[in-house]
Amino acid sequence: MTNKGNKWLIYAILSAVFASFVSLFIKLGLKDTPSDLGTLFRTIIVFIFASLIVVFRKDYRDFQKITCRSWIFLTISGVMTGGAWLLEYSALNYVNSNPVGVSSIGKLSILLTMLFSYLILKEKFSRKMITGLYIICLGIFLVITSSL
Repeated sequence: MTNKGNKWLIYAILSAVFASFVSLFIKLGLKDTPSDLGTLFRTIIVFIFASLIVVFRKDYRDFQKITCRSWIFLTISGVMTGGAWLLEYSALNYVNSNPVGVSSIGKLSILLTMLFSYLILKEKFSRKMITGLYIICLGIFLVITSSL
């Protein structure tokens, strides 16, 4: 990773803004569409969008630099993303599902992310981070229970 500084924070905030609309638009888009077909269409759009970015930034020149190890983890990540999308779309395809509830349940992945980061990446977490995780999870549980 060669990017330095705090520019990542801007990207993270913009990511949150974009992500905030995802469940809403999925719910609207799946109104008369099977969830698997909706997932396929979304995947095609993401593929086109990502391809345009790679071409525009000329990142395709670094294709040969990708290691076998990276390909393995990128492939596993893609499978996990596809699974998450299919399951989220399936949940949102139900007439009485609540996009806020579905999205909030998905946000609980932070628990597993921190657990796997600790176990696999050997990340260390401060007391503040653990307290923050507890508060976030408590808030998520409150949102989930009020949206059921």
